[in-house]
Amino acid sequence: ALWSALKQLGKQATCLLIKKDSIEQGLLFLPGVACMVPVDEYEGEPCVFIACDVPNDERLGGAARIKKECALTITIDHHLARESMSDITYSDPSVAATTLIIWELVKLLAVEDRKDIATCAYTGLVTDTGCFQFQNTDAYAFALASEMIAEGVTAPLVAQQAFQTRSIASLMLEQIVLSRLMIGA
Repeated sequence: ALWSALKQLGKQATCLLIKKDSIEQGLLFLPGVACMVPVDEYEGEPCVFIACDVPNDERLGGAARIKKECALTITIDHHLARESMSDITYSDPSVAATTLIIWELVKLLAVEDRKDIATCAYTGLVTDTGCFQFQNTDAYAFALASEMIAEGVTAPLVAQQAFQTRSIASLMLEQIVLSRLMIGA
């Protein structure tokens, strides 16, 4: 979501994948996912590093080395951290998902074409709230979800993709687990 907003504002931006694992099958529908770069393949010379939804350097994995190269580092997060890992930190543990903070930021930046941004932000919201089932779901989350839907998010599609689309490997693992399941009386 933030990458898309920055691109629309004419900024050069790269969205890094910090894990070597492939992107989950259920998230491949997200706008911009094909432009994401695995951290081990990144060859740019960044001046600003923005960490989203990552409260400490340990969770940055290989991206920590890229962060060290930057003149300015920023963290946007909803996790409470003992100390800041960046020059500028905006953290709000009261919100259900970091994407809510990013959504509010996008509105302040006056980005006009927000459908793709809303789709990414809404997906982050529904995954962090377990499709609005977890305790962190509140009126604020629903209010911003409503704004995102008004921007063109197809909520049933996001839910289907994020929660019901699985890889063959995932289904095979579930088959193994279920075949070994023992139910006691």
